[in-house]
Amino acid sequence: MSTDADPRFAVGSATAPLDPACIERLLEVSPGLRIGRSRPAPSELAAAVGSWWVPGATVVYVGATKRSLTVRVAELARTPLGARGPHRAGWPMKLLGCPLYVHLVVVASDVHGHERRFLRRFAARHGSALALPFANLLGPDGRRKEPVIAGTSQAPPSDQSPRQFETSTPMASTMTSVDPSA
Repeated sequence: MSTDADPRFAVGSATAPLDPACIERLLEVSPGLRIGRSRPAPSELAAAVGSWWVPGATVVYVGATKRSLTVRVAELARTPLGARGPHRAGWPMKLLGCPLYVHLVVVASDVHGHERRFLRRFAARHGSALALPFANLLGPDGRRKEPVIAGTSQAPPSDQSPRQFETSTPMASTMTSVDPSA
């Protein structure tokens, strides 16, 4: 997922394009939300979530699935703010106030190995072994993104609608074939 229809040539925003109304809504639906031991003010939550943004990056999520892309994108779109499911990367994407684009890379085998390699390449491109796309909350080594935001809502509120993701074609705006031996 990215903020650009063709992230190969785009330069992303220097700061996270957060929607302030969504930051407020996350606090409303997550009364137990904490950063460290404290309940944050909206500005503190925005600063913490904004620190997940990698300046100049357009890629906001890298994932792998052996299931259909349609199923995965639907899970991301249906995940309410703060909820762990149906997919934990869904709620951070709902905090962004910009269009998001789905991109597909097809690999013949070892999809999760390729995901880890893409995450490592992202980190190398952005100058830090700890750099992760915005909505990737776990790194390729299993480390959690800092700052950890705990106590987000577990029960999906019924009034949250699915996030719409942009695609240039019915499946994806970019389709790339990758050599599994690379």
